[in-house]
Amino acid sequence: MFIVTDRDNCEIESSLEILKEKMKNCGIEIQELYNNQENLYSYEVEEEMFGLSIIPVIVPFDQVGALETVLLQGIAETGAEEQFIVEYANKYIADILDSGRLHTYLQHERLILKARLSAVISITNPDRSTALFDRVLMSWNWEEKNAVRKHFETITKYLEI
Repeated sequence: MFIVTDRDNCEIESSLEILKEKMKNCGIEIQELYNNQENLYSYEVEEEMFGLSIIPVIVPFDQVGALETVLLQGIAETGAEEQFIVEYANKYIADILDSGRLHTYLQHERLILKARLSAVISITNPDRSTALFDRVLMSWNWEEKNAVRKHFETITKYLEI
């Protein structure tokens, strides 16, 4: 069983503890849970033992953030132009936030990340920037991006079996 989630401002260990607590509330009590690797949960039903592989993939691995953080990294690694766009989109959003003139919009980190990704998409793919967001996301070759592959290689490994 794969559990894919982002961690926002939490450390991975804290996210794993939250996940363990949610699983415990569902009757699955696992002592140790490790990110991006198989964790075996054994249980007995009518004197027969069963095992459940639990593979949490909490992203990003190397910094706090969300899936948007990984996607921005993937876009930035495409080339120098895309890296420039990501850097300036981040600066653009930061400048707006630093202006002190926002009181309604972008009041949560989650929304700020979405704004950064949306700014990049609107520059790299303006014809599609007003399309349904899932279509825009699917227009990128994410499987070619190292930042994205790194975060989902465990899932890919198990799906290839």
